[in-house]
Amino acid sequence: MHTTHTPNALDSTALLASIAASLEAIAQGLQAQATAPHELGFIEEARTEYIYCNITKGNGEGWYRLVDSQAQTLPATFWGHVHDISFPTKQRRGQDVVKFNLHMKGDRQAVVFESGIDAFFARAVMVALSRCSPAALKQPIKIFSYITELQTGDKTLSAALYTADGTKLDASWKASFDWGAIARRAKDTIYQARGIEPKANQEEPSPEEEDDPPF
Repeated sequence: MHTTHTPNALDSTALLASIAASLEAIAQGLQAQATAPHELGFIEEARTEYIYCNITKGNGEGWYRLVDSQAQTLPATFWGHVHDISFPTKQRRGQDVVKFNLHMKGDRQAVVFESGIDAFFARAVMVALSRCSPAALKQPIKIFSYITELQTGDKTLSAALYTADGTKLDASWKASFDWGAIARRAKDTIYQARGIEPKANQEEPSPEEEDDPPF
């Protein structure tokens, strides 16, 4: 004799439990994307790479590297350890130009993100790092680049920084800020995270501090 199964409370409970497990798996997947990945960096080869953070000189799509003198856009997100910031003077069209360099390290690569010293990118990064704790910088940091539009209608590249647990660092700034103090505070925080004495406490400057903030 054929009998028809009638859903009961046990069936409903099992269904709800299955749905809850699926939602938990999705939530864990999203959380994993927000925190540090297993492998840091976005270039397979072990080398130092310069990434240029100027969309007007690239292809207008984001930060880029040069491959055979051609701009190649890279993913907007980079995970790595902050190693330093510096302000080197470089030759551009026969003139000395001060640049902002953010030095980061992945698992098999060292990356230098370069922009103009007054660029949105440079200012957002310096402010965020100056407000970060040394403890947070001992862990990988996520830097997310994005294009923002100015009041003039021009577009420029900026960045948002996140700690390993997904906390966004405050990168809000004003042009009237004391940029020399901000840069020095950012460098001191980075060096404290790396176990290096701040410059003011050193008998001799560290070789890595050859490019002091030019503000």
